[in-house]
Order: sequence, then structure tokens, then C-alpha cells
Amino acid sequence: MSLPVVPAESRTVFGMVVVLSGALWGAAAVSGKIIVAVFAIFATLLTGFVLFFFRDPERQVPEGDDNLVSPCDGQVIAIEPASVEVLGAPGKVMSIFMSVLDVHVNRNVCSGKVLQVDHRPGRRGHAGKDRAARENEQNLIVIQHSRSRIVVTQVAGFLARRIICRLKPGDAIKKGERFGMIVLGSRLMVAIPESASISVEIGQQVRAGETIIGVLSS
Repeated sequence: MSLPVVPAESRTVFGMVVVLSGALWGAAAVSGKIIVAVFAIFATLLTGFVLFFFRDPERQVPEGDDNLVSPCDGQVIAIEPASVEVLGAPGKVMSIFMSVLDVHVNRNVCSGKVLQVDHRPGRRGHAGKDRAARENEQNLIVIQHSRSRIVVTQVAGFLARRIICRLKPGDAIKKGERFGMIVLGSRLMVAIPESASISVEIGQQVRAGETIIGVLSS
């Protein structure tokens, strides 16, 4: 497992938590007061949670250019038709829900070229609800695979306060590489062509960059 990758946007807060924890333990040692020690324990637990949340385990990316891998850890909560507007042709979309306890690093579902990155403001309802796919704040990423167009959408949730995406139009990407994250529980959707096969089912747990969620037709 690699070291936690704390996003630049969160490093100030992370640093403050670490400094606060150290300062409280120092104060507890000097004063000998139980209440100070209690606060020090709380700050240490908070630091531990931050490290746990930003954990970034290595993954074994499966070979095969036509294999699509999950963009995140979590549970498949929906498989349904994709709107023609999203893909430009009939297709299907898989939705994966990430709980607060899941690894939140997002990875590329396939290799290809980024055609579009479109951030859309919206509400912050529960990411597991169907309406979240239509109404929540989201970041849409259009990828041109060698033969097919894939659309990955990061969706903010009730607790999620930041969608991080480091991709931009024109980027050449590689399957399984890290591209961003959503801070706290959220949802990712992957829209694929109608001709592609789906390799997961509703209720299945998946792992970012490792679980094959679909296979493009050759």
C-alpha cells in the first residue's frame, strides 16, 4: 500500500489536525490533566481517520484493451439504459456507490483520449438515490477509446464537499491510472455502448482499477 495521497486542496486541514494532535499530547504531558489527554486522544483518532480515508492501495490492472475496469471502490447499485444525449448513441450505464469507508481514489476505466470534462453544479442529496444521477453536482468526463466512446461521471453526495478531477480535454490516459477522487461518500457512473457486455451485477462489490465491469465488442 502506498502512502496516503492527501489532495492539495485538503493538505492544510490535514496539517492542522496533525499539529493539533501533537500539541495536545505535549500539553497533556506537561499539565497532567485528564481532559487535555481526552482531547489529545480525540485529535489522534481524527488524524487516524484522515489517514484511513486517504489510503491509496496499489491495484493489479487486468490486461486487455477491451476490458473496462471500475473507476472506484464500492457497490454496484444500478444498471440501466443510458441516455442518447450522454453517449451520442444507445448505451447502458452502471452506477457505483462509494461509502465513507471505501477507498475514494478514482481510476481510469480504460485507455484513450479525454474529449471533454464538464463540471455541472447541483444539489447534494444522498448519492445512493436515483435522483442523484440527475440532480446532484457532478463532473462528466468523455473518453474516446480506440473504437468506442465511454462517459464517466463523478457525482457528489450528501457528505461530499469536493469533486477532484485532474483530467483535461486532450489528455492521453491509461487504464487503471489515478485521475481524482470525491471527498466522502459519493457515486460514479460509467456509460458504455449498447454493444458492450456488462461483467458485474447489482449488489456486487468492485475495486477501482482492478474489477472488470464491462468488455467492449471487438
